[in-house]
Amino acid sequence: MFTSVKENTGLEHVRERVLGRETVFTGPSGVGKSTILNYLHPEAHQRTREVSEAVMKGQHTTVGAFLIHLPAGGFIVDTPGMREVGMWEINPEGLDVCFPDFRPFLGDCKFSTCTHLHEPGCAIKAAVDAGQLSRARYESYRDLYKESVEGQKDY
Repeated sequence: MFTSVKENTGLEHVRERVLGRETVFTGPSGVGKSTILNYLHPEAHQRTREVSEAVMKGQHTTVGAFLIHLPAGGFIVDTPGMREVGMWEINPEGLDVCFPDFRPFLGDCKFSTCTHLHEPGCAIKAAVDAGQLSRARYESYRDLYKESVEGQKDY
């Protein structure tokens, strides 16, 4: 579901998801976290800026995490944007369980120590090939696995 305050798209879906709940808005700088919060609660007056035309990236505007009470019920934490998130002390052997969409296929691999990268009989790779799992999600897993293995070499 795409959401845009500028194009008035997906906003009611967001409103339904956050009302009566505790929600955290997090993500890259300049994607519209504070703008969406201001739409949901105009009195919040969270500061916003345009995307930098020079580099076409969001600008760091929110400098701290703010807890906002929504008048219709619920809370939202507006967080500063991130440029990058790194892997720190993540065990590559446990990474697959961090992907909820992989869980129905875990344990079905031919080898109990399957990394889901190159082993024959991998249930995850078979599910991707069959269209049961997103190829983009699998590629994200693969990249994070390799990054976590590289991170272990640094210790």
